[in-house]
Amino acid sequence: MASFESVNYSIRPNKNIERKLVFDALRVLHGSIPLNSYRYVGLGSLWFVDFILAHRYLLISDMACIEFETEAERVEFNRPYDCIKVLSGNTTDVLPTIDLAAKPSLIWLDYDTGPDGPILQDIELIADAAKVGTIFLFTINAHKGTLPKMDADGRTLERETALRLIFSHLVPAVLPHGSFTADGYPKLLAQMLLAHMDNCVHRSGRGNKFLPMFNFYYRDGAPMITVGGLIADGLHEHAYYKSEVDKLNWVAAEKQIPILVPPLTVKEKYAFDRLLPCGLLPNVSKLGFPLSEEQIAAYHNYYRYYPVFGEFQV
Repeated sequence: MASFESVNYSIRPNKNIERKLVFDALRVLHGSIPLNSYRYVGLGSLWFVDFILAHRYLLISDMACIEFETEAERVEFNRPYDCIKVLSGNTTDVLPTIDLAAKPSLIWLDYDTGPDGPILQDIELIADAAKVGTIFLFTINAHKGTLPKMDADGRTLERETALRLIFSHLVPAVLPHGSFTADGYPKLLAQMLLAHMDNCVHRSGRGNKFLPMFNFYYRDGAPMITVGGLIADGLHEHAYYKSEVDKLNWVAAEKQIPILVPPLTVKEKYAFDRLLPCGLLPNVSKLGFPLSEEQIAAYHNYYRYYPVFGEFQV
């Protein structure tokens, strides 16, 4: 069963917020780097939410959506714009067919899989081929249970062994304490993926630099992480810092930005909003519904991006 048959990707609140944060940052960067001339490459599923944002806010009108061959027909039917071309196949097979060297791209591959999926190979493919100025992001499942439990010979694998089989030299010689806890594993995973992106850009031999931009953790069920950044030469690096996108408090790689807002009713949201904006965490207890300090802090950080969903008749 395709993942879109069990999850409507357009109405997950934490993912919704993450998309808005990413595209807000890209809009800031757009002031110095003309992203409207880029190609967008992604995994649109049935809803094409990120494609719509890229077209609406960055004016990108050259788009490629990669989808499994078995689902491509239905994805094609749901294509919202004529400028989107649906390419059927696996990412690792399709990416080399896209002329990534012809123009810079904004690439966001949002996988269902964990680190044992195509992500490491896809990062290498993009870093080797992509034109300077390309921005690439990757989202993967960050649950430790996605690590393989057996090797090719059917022998049971310890988690650390499985991690080293996948990431090899990227795994620290001595794992930090708590590396496989609910908090520790997503951070370790992001650290290794960003290091892999940096290594691949340097190994491409073109003298470019990898500028990390995004390191998000969110959970709307399964824990997920998103990491990404810019392939830059001197001119792009100058434009990056000139834009001051790095001043946004969610543009960071050295620390992971959690997005874990509480589920709120519309009435609760509006009551909470009346206490904002404020410098310190508001006293929500007087509103009559209990929230933990972590939930209050999360909403305090992202209330401007919090989505409200409703039903309408068509």
